[in-house]
Amino acid sequence: MTALEILSTLLALVAVWRIGKLDVRGQYLMLVAQVGWAAFAALGSHWALLAQSLVLIVLTLKAIRHWRAEQFRRVGGAR
Repeated sequence: MTALEILSTLLALVAVWRIGKLDVRGQYLMLVAQVGWAAFAALGSHWALLAQSLVLIVLTLKAIRHWRAEQFRRVGGAR
């Protein structure tokens, strides 16, 4: 295992734990973890893993946007 693999794995595990606690910071951790996995995949020519990581980056960005919109609605921004 490389240091990038270990770091990305640990970040993803902590991210899932934080997301489970409904903490948006978990989404940001997941984004960093997926960028790490994408870098690992690109460096090692793991094309399926790279494709997966890129899709998960897009989904994580979408989740962050959704959480921000929900927070905005909760504090009375959109009625």
